[in-house]
Amino acid sequence: MPKAKAPCGMRPGHNGQCRTAASLAVINQRKTERRWGRQLREDPAARRRWSRASRFKRLGITETEFNQMLETQGHACAMCFKPFGEGGRICADHDHACCPKQVKATAKTCGKCIRGLLCFRCNTSLGYVEKFGPLARAYLDRVAEAKAALSQVLGVLA
Repeated sequence: MPKAKAPCGMRPGHNGQCRTAASLAVINQRKTERRWGRQLREDPAARRRWSRASRFKRLGITETEFNQMLETQGHACAMCFKPFGEGGRICADHDHACCPKQVKATAKTCGKCIRGLLCFRCNTSLGYVEKFGPLARAYLDRVAEAKAALSQVLGVLA
């Protein structure tokens, strides 16, 4: 059977295979709301489900393990002991030496190296302490030595 002669429904001068307006309509019907990105943006319940599921996948733990850790800590930050607020951000502190960064991995951790659940402020502070703690200690020691030397010189001069 010969092909139906119908004008191309795509924009003029397009690169690629020509399609009729009817075939474009069928293709657009097959596209789901999720592929167009509407469902997550418009439905808060779907957004929460997606966010919750991806959080546990990234941490390498199950929701049950997360809830158990939260219960063990009394629904509060493991470092500053402030209770987590409703809808507040809960960060999982993990040992970075255990799980080297993997570019294409879904999970950020193996799940076994999670030390506790922290608030955003404590998690950020702990990261700085782990990374720059020895530098800060060396600086404070140098300042203390300089002050001690200065007070000795001033004591000798007096």
